[in-house]
Amino acid sequence: MPLVKRDEPAGPFDFKAPAELTEQSDPGFLETGAAALRQDNLIGSSITYAAELWNRSPELDLDFDGFEAVAGTEYEQYEQLWTARNRVEFEGLKNLVDQERADRGTLARSGYLGTALSMGASIVDPTILVPGGAAVKGARAGQVALKSAASVGTAAGAGTAIQEAGLQATQVTRSGEESAMAIGGSIVLGTVLGGGIGALVSKGQQRSLTKKLDTYSKDFDDASAVMFPDANSSVGAARVQRGSSELRNSLGADKAFGWQDPLIRLQTSGSAAARQTVRDLAETPLELAENADFIPTSLGGSVETRVKLWGAPLAQSLTDLDQAYAKYRFGSAETRLAGTRDTLSRLGGRSVPKMSYKEFKEAVGQAMIRGDVHDVPEVSEAAQSFRRQLFDPLKDRAIAARLLPEDVKSSTSVSYLTRLYNREQIIARRPEFVDLLRSEFKSQQAVLEANPKATGTLGRLSDAEIRDIAEEVTDTILGTAEGRIPYDLFAGPRGPLKARTLNVRDEILEPWLERDIEAVGRAYVRTMAPDVELSAKFGSVDLVGEVAKVNDDFNAKISASKTEKQRVRFEKQRRAAIRDITGIRDRIRGNFAIPENPEGLLVRSSRVVRNLNYVTLLGSQTLSAIPDLAGVVFHGLVGVVGTDGFKQLVRGSKAFGKTNRQEVRMAGAALDMVLSSRAMAIADISDQYGRLSKFERGVTAVSGRFGVVSLMNQWNAGVKQVTGLMALEKFIRASKAAAAGKATQKQVRALAASGIDENLADRIAKQVERFGEVDAAFTMPRTDQWDDVHARDALRAALVREVDRVIITPGQDKPLWFSKEWGKVIAQFKSFGVSAVQRLVISGMQQRDASTLVGLLSMIALGGVSNNLRELIKGKELDLSPQKQVLEAVDRSGVTGWLFDAHNSAEKVTGLGLGTLAGSKSNRYASRNTAGALLGPSADRIQSLLQFGYRFRDGELSRSDIHAIRKQLPFQNLFYIRQLLDEIEGSTASNL
Repeated sequence: MPLVKRDEPAGPFDFKAPAELTEQSDPGFLETGAAALRQDNLIGSSITYAAELWNRSPELDLDFDGFEAVAGTEYEQYEQLWTARNRVEFEGLKNLVDQERADRGTLARSGYLGTALSMGASIVDPTILVPGGAAVKGARAGQVALKSAASVGTAAGAGTAIQEAGLQATQVTRSGEESAMAIGGSIVLGTVLGGGIGALVSKGQQRSLTKKLDTYSKDFDDASAVMFPDANSSVGAARVQRGSSELRNSLGADKAFGWQDPLIRLQTSGSAAARQTVRDLAETPLELAENADFIPTSLGGSVETRVKLWGAPLAQSLTDLDQAYAKYRFGSAETRLAGTRDTLSRLGGRSVPKMSYKEFKEAVGQAMIRGDVHDVPEVSEAAQSFRRQLFDPLKDRAIAARLLPEDVKSSTSVSYLTRLYNREQIIARRPEFVDLLRSEFKSQQAVLEANPKATGTLGRLSDAEIRDIAEEVTDTILGTAEGRIPYDLFAGPRGPLKARTLNVRDEILEPWLERDIEAVGRAYVRTMAPDVELSAKFGSVDLVGEVAKVNDDFNAKISASKTEKQRVRFEKQRRAAIRDITGIRDRIRGNFAIPENPEGLLVRSSRVVRNLNYVTLLGSQTLSAIPDLAGVVFHGLVGVVGTDGFKQLVRGSKAFGKTNRQEVRMAGAALDMVLSSRAMAIADISDQYGRLSKFERGVTAVSGRFGVVSLMNQWNAGVKQVTGLMALEKFIRASKAAAAGKATQKQVRALAASGIDENLADRIAKQVERFGEVDAAFTMPRTDQWDDVHARDALRAALVREVDRVIITPGQDKPLWFSKEWGKVIAQFKSFGVSAVQRLVISGMQQRDASTLVGLLSMIALGGVSNNLRELIKGKELDLSPQKQVLEAVDRSGVTGWLFDAHNSAEKVTGLGLGTLAGSKSNRYASRNTAGALLGPSADRIQSLLQFGYRFRDGELSRSDIHAIRKQLPFQNLFYIRQLLDEIEGSTASNL
């Protein structure tokens, strides 16, 4: 048969097919149908993949070089062939390439038959189960008949996103741009056609529209080639932009938002010293220009990231504590929720001759000052676990950082346990506490006076002066922020790092000390871990040297300035940079903007109200988190797992089982079931354990477990676990490639941005080779066995940063005023939106690749799914108009950061906004009053209560007033009981 020379691609995002694939013939029905199933149906694609690779040997052949095998051939463009583990796997991948190219050629030559069969293959895809997916898949291929206007663009985008993830994982030639265009086209066409406009478009017009969308693919390819020529180039060929801690180009996005928070301000500062300091101090989701040259943002991870690593031993100690109590109380360490079960038993009136969970935790704390021994074996086990996993390791790190002497020991108890004072007891019985201190100081004075050679200031003080010291010590203890270890009693390092100048035995102070080991352990990590990591990174906890360097930078600029205006400007920048550095430092240490009177009514009320806001308003936060899946799918499944990983996900890989899940937890990620860290960060509350009024303790305890009740902790742990597994494999593969000199530019940037340089990558690769185990497509590194601690911690720090970057967990990328007492009230629930600006908007503009586009479009699609689910649970009828669906999808997705939140507030107050175009205002602030829109949920609560009080007094209660009171109740917004509560509310209102 004659051959046809082709100058254009055979189909969307295709390549110039070889001559043997372009014979001038019309494929038959069966041939075309088979090609369509293999290319456009997830089951057909998976079967084709499995036939070639299912039984291929997974063993790594060090003598085989995939890149060498394809160099200079038409297969060189397919990166998966480069990374084949052996010749057998290489041949299987090569066969897949040939089959896929042949199928594309078949579909291209088949004309309308190919279009129709591709449409059919998409429609019978398993993702038809996603609402709206089938209609738009048909629309992509030119289908006219839509079964329902409910098949809107957001749901269609979600279905297509899931399908494309599977097709990407089972096909070698399918490009990221192709998936991006498929998802984007689904959202656009789904929105238009799903809104009912499809019925007004003729078949010819639809074919024309489909054809135009297909032609955009080549334009996308051409633009990508011009804008990102080095996207997949090797390190040696990369053009490196050098700079001094300069951010990678984000097309001006970093400048546009450079004012919003201290992290971005310092990263764009005019002082090189300020930029260097902040990248070592705080966790940035952004890349530096010099990352392309394998220069790490912060070698081994920033202070903020490394502090998170200490969450792992804390979480494991708390888990061991729960298991020890379960064993003590119920006879089995596997008993779930042992503490809750015990509490319910006691509330039910049952007599229990054993310690409660609270008493058990206090017994563990008591044992830890008495040699870690107790009459109850389970108490001793828990105490020894805390000592072994948490207290001793942190103490050893403090010694290594020269914050403690090598022979440090406690002279006030048999074994060391940091002091966390029971402030409630001290407040209630202050005279007694002061008299105790005075008596102890007097006893020490007598000892000094009896020994002429002894030194000490107490020997020269009067009784009145000694009492003044006791009063001052008491004031300092009570002036410390709730849940923190006092560090202002004396000069020098704080908390457990400071010598116990207050030399009073723990047994005497025991009634005044917190013995709940959970509260003490959390305070210990919160206080000690930041100081240890600050000292390890900077040599001190106060950053005096770094501040001096910033001063030197700006002083040089001021001296070189020729005008008064320039000098004033640089002086203003200098003060701002120092304010931001010390502010971030203090936030990491947990002592930023501590109120002068922590016991004041306003401070305590603020804490209670914020906790109440959390448990009353965020019952549907798990539904709001649905867009997280976009990060999991497109960051992991497509970008990392690939075809090998997809097979292992289907078959069940050991690496995706207990082994690597434990690796993720050992790194300090995915610990939300124990620490509830992400839920609390988003809700802007802390895990502090106060001992004030019973009501305050009760509210704090409820908020501490609300993440479990709302299922948010389970969700966060799950998505972070999967993301962590992907990130672990990503960094291991990149480190191996770097060690072999074959890392791509993208891999180099990813490693360097996460704190891993070429040397560390080589060390990680060697540790993996020595201790790790390969399970088909994945690696089990077994980091707990590594003898290179720096390599282990660097890999874990990279993993933690990546997880919190992909599954947005607010950190230092929020304004300083958010952390002041008044800011915590006004800006509650705003941290996520502000963090998203750096983690999504600016980061996305830095990457500017197909994966980013796919991820953003997927987030928008899933944002629409989230909104519609929330509306259905509320019992509302969905507004399926295209403009409303797009508005809510973008809003709920989070891709615009805080911009849409600001828009919603303005729209609530002025009545003007994008909702005007959509025909109705945004759903997000629909039930919030004007005060709440401007000043946050606490203001909303106060205004609603006042309004209810006035109406109740006047006997004018309405249905809206009943709803306002319902909103004040804990758990009232839980999505899985929402409809039941709505019925109760309606019944109550109808009796007015």
